This record gives sequence, C-alpha cells and structure tokens, in this order.
Amino acid sequence: LVAWGEDNADGRRRVWERRVTGTTLSAFPQELSLPSLNGAPGGAADSVDIDVEDDGGFGWAVFRQDFGGGSRSIGRRLLGLTFDPPVALDGGPPTANPRLALNGRGQGLSTFEGGSGVS
Repeated sequence: LVAWGEDNADGRRRVWERRVTGTTLSAFPQELSLPSLNGAPGGAADSVDIDVEDDGGFGWAVFRQDFGGGSRSIGRRLLGLTFDPPVALDGGPPTANPRLALNGRGQGLSTFEGGSGVS
C-alpha cells in the first residue's frame, strides 16, 4: 500500500491510498478522507500512516482530518480491496500526527499528539 495527501480542485487537501504489487499499480486509488464525520463537514486531511498484516490484503491507515473547526485522528481498516467505515481514534479533542504499528496478525497500536490518550 502507498498513501499520500494532495490538494483537490475544491481546495480541500485529501488523503488517498493505492495498492502496488511489484511495479504494478492498482486500477484506481481510493480516497481515505471523509466528506463528514458525525454531521460535521470534512476539511483538510493529511499526516497519513499505513501498515499491513502478513497477508497484504489486510491492514490499517490512520490520518488527521479537520471536522467542524477541530482536527481528529481517524483510522480505516483495509479488508481486501475496500476499507471498513472510519473509526475516530480520539475522544473528540483536537489531535494531530497519528501513527500506526501492526504485527503480522493485525494487532497493534495507534498514537497521536494532543487529546488525552493512546488507542
């Protein structure tokens, strides 16, 4: 998996993911960032980090995204070719710089700055 952030034509920075097998790219990148979360409109997204399990079809991506004036740390689990619905890693206070570490079975930790804890 590779992930990156880029500015969209609407002015909002978005986070994307794409599979790579050898030197072959997947047919289409997938957007990880969200249009909204709990009714708050999604803003700029960045600081993406990814990790995969021993079976490359499973893994996680974490990133920071603005929602309603505050930054949230978001996680998305990769299952085969698609991502599960998003999970807010923090309890709601502004957070930044999420990071991720997994073992081969998908067990691991994510951390972030600010807020009040480690997920």
